Amino acid sequence: MKTTDKINATIKRTRAKWYAAATRVGPVDQARAEAAAQAVRAAHGLGPGSVAWLESPQEFKSSPFWNSLDGSSWDVPSTSAGFGNGVFYPANLTMDSLWDSLWDSIVAPLTESLWDSIGNPLWPSIGPPLWNSFGPLDAPSVAMYECARELGVVYSAEDTTRLAAHAESVKACGIWWYFGDQIVMIQRPTQFHVEKKNRYGQVWIERLHCESGPAMAWADGYAIHARHGKIETT
Repeated sequence: MKTTDKINATIKRTRAKWYAAATRVGPVDQARAEAAAQAVRAAHGLGPGSVAWLESPQEFKSSPFWNSLDGSSWDVPSTSAGFGNGVFYPANLTMDSLWDSLWDSIVAPLTESLWDSIGNPLWPSIGPPLWNSFGPLDAPSVAMYECARELGVVYSAEDTTRLAAHAESVKACGIWWYFGDQIVMIQRPTQFHVEKKNRYGQVWIERLHCESGPAMAWADGYAIHARHGKIETT
């Protein structure tokens, strides 16, 4: 296999792996998810936080966390950089050609897929705090940095620890945040249905879609109906 073919195969495999991790359904293993959230805090130099669980996104805007902050004053990591809030940036990833390639082939299509299938549908329920969330919407950055490592980029011990913490957060958690000493975690949906659309050449982008029922649903009964990415009812 040619070097270019190996790189393309690594990119394709990594992109698929992290989309699948970000879109898992079913009840969260709460002990694992809480440990992952604490590890992210520790990777950003913070001590343990207390954890509160919400059954679905519909609980968020009626929760004391939203009401006390009015959704506008979220404490995100001071070390955040790169794509989105709360995302680490390994300092030695300075290869411009590699960066550009991974951005175009991993970050851009994964970001569009995850916002079309998760972020935009949840916007009416959650709003701007989604930009600061951890878990599924962290997947594009985790995928990019993991792929770069597979392609030979060597990270410091600190960056390796951060990558591992954020990677476990994507795999173990639904959407979550921390502010101050509080961690707020939302359960994953029990249903998740998408269709593919072609936006980046040969890269398929997923968007929320189901014709026979909810496209997303949670155990407490909250559901989102969508066809071809267009939200119809919640």
